[in-house]
Amino acid sequence: MQLKIKSIFVCSCLIALNHNLCLAAAAPTNPDNEAQLVASLVQSVKALQKQNQHLQSEVNQLQKEVKPTKASKKTAAPVTTAANDKADDDSDDADDDTSDDSDDSDDTDTSDNTKATTTKTGAKNNPDETSSEEEAKKVVLQTPIELKPYSQLSHASFFFGGVPILTSPYLGTRSAFDASDLITNLPLTNEGLHLLQERQKIEDVFTDSDATLPIVPYLNVSGGVQAAAVSARPAHGSHMSSINLTSADIEIMGNINRWTTTFIDFTYDNAPPNSFGPLVSNSRVYLDQGFITLGNLNSFPLYFTMGQIYVPFGLFDTAMVTDPLTSDLANTQERAALLGFNKEYGNNTFDVQTFIFKGDAITSASSNAINEFGSNLDYTYEADSWSTQLGTSFMANLADSLGMQMNSVAAPSPTGFTGFGNTALPGNRNPEILIHRVPAIDLHGELTIGSISFNGEYVTATTAFNRDNLGFDFRGAKPSAASIESVYTFNIFNRPTNIAIGYQNTAQALALFLPMDRYVTTFNISIWKDTIESLEFRHDVNYPVTAHASGQQQPIDLTNFGLGHSSDTITLQLAAFF
Repeated sequence: MQLKIKSIFVCSCLIALNHNLCLAAAAPTNPDNEAQLVASLVQSVKALQKQNQHLQSEVNQLQKEVKPTKASKKTAAPVTTAANDKADDDSDDADDDTSDDSDDSDDTDTSDNTKATTTKTGAKNNPDETSSEEEAKKVVLQTPIELKPYSQLSHASFFFGGVPILTSPYLGTRSAFDASDLITNLPLTNEGLHLLQERQKIEDVFTDSDATLPIVPYLNVSGGVQAAAVSARPAHGSHMSSINLTSADIEIMGNINRWTTTFIDFTYDNAPPNSFGPLVSNSRVYLDQGFITLGNLNSFPLYFTMGQIYVPFGLFDTAMVTDPLTSDLANTQERAALLGFNKEYGNNTFDVQTFIFKGDAITSASSNAINEFGSNLDYTYEADSWSTQLGTSFMANLADSLGMQMNSVAAPSPTGFTGFGNTALPGNRNPEILIHRVPAIDLHGELTIGSISFNGEYVTATTAFNRDNLGFDFRGAKPSAASIESVYTFNIFNRPTNIAIGYQNTAQALALFLPMDRYVTTFNISIWKDTIESLEFRHDVNYPVTAHASGQQQPIDLTNFGLGHSSDTITLQLAAFF
């Protein structure tokens, strides 16, 4: 474009010079007029010479920067879109034609392409005057166009297409075949840290490829759908079976800038808000998590999270379809503020978190302030062939856990005590008021050696509830739960597969409608990309018939619970993730 503008300027100067010459020829002889015309002609010629020198300098510089060779014509340009694929194919065809023409030009003075270009520019009759310009045009036409990578686009051009939305775990990489590294499959507990680690991997991808990070926000969208067919022999009653949509969610990770990450999780839950009504319309869709995290692990080990989160109390890791009993007892979701520390020292990683929130379970009706807190410590060591993780957690009040707040989900008959957050007491008494808080601790660990891994967890209240708040066998209950699980990973026809075997148990947790013992085994395989097909067998053993439980001085309806009996459940689950 600049070359074309300069050519137009030169032509304008030539026209002006020719006009002045015509005026000089037609004007009458006058010494004053002749002097003025000569001065004007001299100025025009000088301007034309100066512009011509500048144009020649530009052409020479362009020739030095880009040299037209057959090798350069066949250099592959980066391809990022389908349109570029087509353009690349067309370019290859053009290169072949150009190569043939270049071979012919060895025997002749000009090629067909050169003749066509010369005719189009109107310089066919004066090849000497425009040879430099024509050569420069050949250089431009024959040089491959270098496409700028995603990360090097300017702010304005990047926003021209809107905020980019990604569905892969990292930029430019493929997800694991079983979708284990997608956001939707990250652990719920302390998810803010896991998202920061995802961002850390994204930054490492750019750093390793010598590219700059995106300068605008981008979204990482993930989600999943899980459906299951269940056949069960309950502890009380006849055989039952059903087909159900067990869960579905959409998760959006917003990478606002290098120090700000947001997360939103919209979840469908098959747990009905009412215990009656049609199965399809009797479900709920709600915001499961929503929070903001400030931090960048590549620059600083501290981070801060605020919003609705699963606080880092416990690990609850499992390869089973059914959540472990430790999660049913102690998994805690709150609107909290969390300060965390994450640092790697070679093969060692230390994670520390402390959190505060306003708990629902209180000790006074006038309590209306932030009243609960907790902490978590994890140590991880990774070697070439094995790895281990050890951790412990503390929380000031176990009564704020989901299992303590709402146990009616598992209750066959929601009468009497159905959780601290879901009970209507006589006289409109607040069911959340406790005589005293009940702290809890959690111990968890994992060990992986080659293709075999083991994990274990134990969570317990450190003191017993007052018997008027939560009782077991006519005294204050001190609920606890334990889980141990082993997983063997292998391939079947090149498809990721694992078999998990586990044992779980609870103590003094009858008021939460949890079984006393559980034996479970699960077979998982990923037949197709980003899917998991699972088959689980679960055997639950209930508390003995002599057991008694109560909550907030309300009895537990155990009519259909089947004390002293066991139940068997077979679950076939199909899960797909993106």
